[in-house]
Parts: sequence; C-alpha cells; structure tokens
Amino acid sequence: MSKAPAFMFYAGDYLASSRVQLMTLEEEGAYIRLLCHCWNAGSIPKEPEQIARLIGKGASTTLATNVATMFIPKGNVLVHDRLEKYRDERQRWIEKSREGGLKSAEMRKLLKKTQNNPSESIVKGGTKGGSRVVADCLQPNGNTSSSTSSLTITGSDVYLLGFSFISSYVFMKFCLCEAASAISSRYDPS
Repeated sequence: MSKAPAFMFYAGDYLASSRVQLMTLEEEGAYIRLLCHCWNAGSIPKEPEQIARLIGKGASTTLATNVATMFIPKGNVLVHDRLEKYRDERQRWIEKSREGGLKSAEMRKLLKKTQNNPSESIVKGGTKGGSRVVADCLQPNGNTSSSTSSLTITGSDVYLLGFSFISSYVFMKFCLCEAASAISSRYDPS
C-alpha cells in the first residue's frame, strides 16, 4: 500500500474540541506537529524525551507529556484514534477501488472479445473510437417490406451508458432476436 500524503483535517471538529480549546497555543502547535509525525510514521514514541525531539523547536518534556495525552497507547508507541480511523477508511476505499477495477477490466475484456468475434455478438465494429452499428436482427425475410433499420451508438455514448447498460441492451436485443426468429419460423409458409 502506498503511503497517503495527507489526512483529513476537519477544522470545525478541531476548533470545537474542548480538549483542543484547553490547550495553550504552544501545545496546539506541538499537537499538530505530532499529528503530522504520527500520520507519516503510523505512530509516535511513548517517551516524553523522544516526543520533545519530534516536536522540535526546543520543546520541553513537560510540553511533550501534556500533548501526549491526546494520543492513545498501542504497544510501546502512541497512536491517534482519528488518524487510525482515516487509515482504515482509506484501506477500505483502496480495496473497493481495486475490486471495481478488476470488474471493469473483466467487462472490457468480455466486450472486446465479443467485438473481435462477431459470430458471438450482435455488436459490429472495431474497438477503436467512432461509431458502432448494432445490427437489426429483425430484418425482413423474403418478400416482406424491404426497409431495414439500425441503431448507431457513438463511442462517447458507449462510455456514457456504461458497460452494464450495454450488456443489458445486448442481452435484451439477443432475446428479441431469438423470439422473432421463433415466431417467424412458425408462420413461415415455406
């Protein structure tokens, strides 16, 4: 997993926190610096001397001890509960995005396969941009009317409609073609 360069900072929540309101300006500055260190490293040390060094700017161990109360112990380090929540949310989002990407890739692969093999699909045309013509399988047989029709879907329409809609459309069109074929074979005088 790549490290996130930033974390969510809700100004309203921060300013409304009674714990933050009770801090001095020096403590607030130290707290924000420690939040940044905790985000980058995943935790901060428990020892006040090491915390003071992380704060920098000549911070005292008393200041470090006061600000350390804003963090919770986890093993031999300190973590921040909200930062941990953000990390978990980010990890869930990454996993959800990965799964969506895999599904999308599978749909693109399936669509490309059907486009490259016209015998398996009623969609005609290449995989490049431009427009695609969807064959009208309800074309007249023999001596009936000679008019034919087709539906043109532009490349931008394909992206706008989405793969699931296209898949539903192709399936529906296939079913209609099969039904029309079955009906016409029943009433075909030849």
